[in-house]
Amino acid sequence: MQRIQRGAWLEPEHGPHAKVHAPDRPGAATPSGLPAWAAVSAVVVPVVVAALLVAVRGSVGGAASLVMVLPVLAVSALAGVRAGVIAALVGATAFAVLLTEPYYRFTIAERDDVVETVVLLAVGLVVGALSDRSRRDRTITGARGREVDAVTGFLHDVSTSRGFESVAAAAERAITTLLSARACEWRAGYHGTVGAVLRADGTLSSGTSAPSVGAGHEVLPAVVEIPVVGGAVELGRFVVRTDPGAAVSIEERRAAVGIAAVVSTFAG
Repeated sequence: MQRIQRGAWLEPEHGPHAKVHAPDRPGAATPSGLPAWAAVSAVVVPVVVAALLVAVRGSVGGAASLVMVLPVLAVSALAGVRAGVIAALVGATAFAVLLTEPYYRFTIAERDDVVETVVLLAVGLVVGALSDRSRRDRTITGARGREVDAVTGFLHDVSTSRGFESVAAAAERAITTLLSARACEWRAGYHGTVGAVLRADGTLSSGTSAPSVGAGHEVLPAVVEIPVVGGAVELGRFVVRTDPGAAVSIEERRAAVGIAAVVSTFAG
């Protein structure tokens, strides 16, 4: 039997009581701080590209500044706008030092080279911002798709259910998907002592505040509880073990609470 203790959740990995784990969700789990790999990439990638251009700097001319936009675009797409800004600054500096005369100095002799460096920095910043916005839009679109799939799947399961237990199991699966959780368990008669409580508006009523990662996405506490109330009586709670690397949108949190509310109508 599964047991919940304060601060920990022990769950079986196999057998009839094993919980369904959510699939990996791409693009979700971006911490509020800049990861070390992103900072390193923002510095190393532009410098490497500039170093490779040294061998052909005499023949490529102004095309070198256009090439230097590519590492900024790549870093922004993979690591976000903050890393893109760093990459743009490093790229412009590397261009000035390695690809403009006098070489290997923090000075630029030709006015045209000064203009190219400034334009490179400006273009890098703009392209980086646009690339990051496109990446976030794809993440939001993916979240919308998961939300629709989870809700429609739940409604289908409810329409073919054979009683409260099957409805609760369907809700467990849907909530696991919506919150990108490791597992979700319905606990009848349980009134909470472990985790933060998820309100109907998608916010947390207690527990550690969820760090925001932008665009309405937050990383939830390790354990989140969703009460199910029938009339004026709390029937139990869904206890959700979250993934510390997943960022969940406000809409997905609200949908999870809505699914839990539907369960109360089948309790008898």
